[in-house]
Amino acid sequence: MAALLCIGVQSVSAQEPEKPDPIEIAGKEADRLLEFLELNSHQAFYVDSILQYNLKHMYDELERLQKGGMQNYNSYKSVQDKWVDKSCEAFKEIFTEDQYYKYMVSIGKGKDLKAARKAAEKKRKAEEKAARRK
Repeated sequence: MAALLCIGVQSVSAQEPEKPDPIEIAGKEADRLLEFLELNSHQAFYVDSILQYNLKHMYDELERLQKGGMQNYNSYKSVQDKWVDKSCEAFKEIFTEDQYYKYMVSIGKGKDLKAARKAAEKKRKAEEKAARRK
């Protein structure tokens, strides 16, 4: 998904006359994830819906930046990151733990997930230790 979103950012920021269709891109990415993560039909439906919503809104936001004359790459990247994070949060609710990990690794966020898991485990252990002291 991140690669597809990058294509969208480049297309919008490069001011190409042909606009990318976020619904078409969402469908292609949903099909890719269906096969890559071996999603069931319910998961595939939710993934497609999430991607359609998020990509449409991301492209709308990128277009507003472009029409406003924004030239700063970081502004476009920030919008992209925001919508990728929203998709990741939504996918976490519908994927199995293994599917989610595989997805996060595929978009280059596997290290973030490992760090978050490690921090959560450390916090859990500290809470257990504190509870035993009482």
